[in-house]
Amino acid sequence: MIEYVNNISPEEYMELRKKVGWCEFPLEEAAAGINNSYMVLCARDHGRAVGVMRLLWDG
Repeated sequence: MIEYVNNISPEEYMELRKKVGWCEFPLEEAAAGINNSYMVLCARDHGRAVGVMRLLWDG
């Protein structure tokens, strides 16, 4: 069952990026990106992150 939550760890975020072939960067940068997002929505399947959406906004 898929559930949607508003948080994801930097490690989970980077793992998802790696799985789709996107560039990797330091976990500190991933954490800053997550923390500075206007909104984060993570899809979890039995607790495991399987997707993420980040909403960026310049105000």
